[in-house]
Amino acid sequence: MRSHEALQMMAPEATDNEQALVIFIDEACSPVHVLPLRGRPGHVALPMRTIVQEALVRQCRFLLLYHSHGAGDPSPSPDDILTTRLLCRLLKPLHIRLADHVIYAGKRRFSFRQSGLL
Repeated sequence: MRSHEALQMMAPEATDNEQALVIFIDEACSPVHVLPLRGRPGHVALPMRTIVQEALVRQCRFLLLYHSHGAGDPSPSPDDILTTRLLCRLLKPLHIRLADHVIYAGKRRFSFRQSGLL
């Protein structure tokens, strides 16, 4: 799944509500499941237990997290950083890797991997 394909799964209309997609990827680097999440302005909750359970049930090796910021600034909030680190810590003993967490705001994006935060 390419970035633009994942973004098309999010609501096409502009919204202040944050949204996220968790893409579950198997050992062959193929997406096997997508979990869409809807939030509210300034926040989208990541159900950690559900994410970990889905990754185990689907025998994933990687997760990819896409997340929108409705305010137009893709910079991660302190909560975005803490949540990403928590997810990585939960996945590590299971030998599942968070491939990236990409925040989109309009046409701008922020990659945790490219920024050295993963």
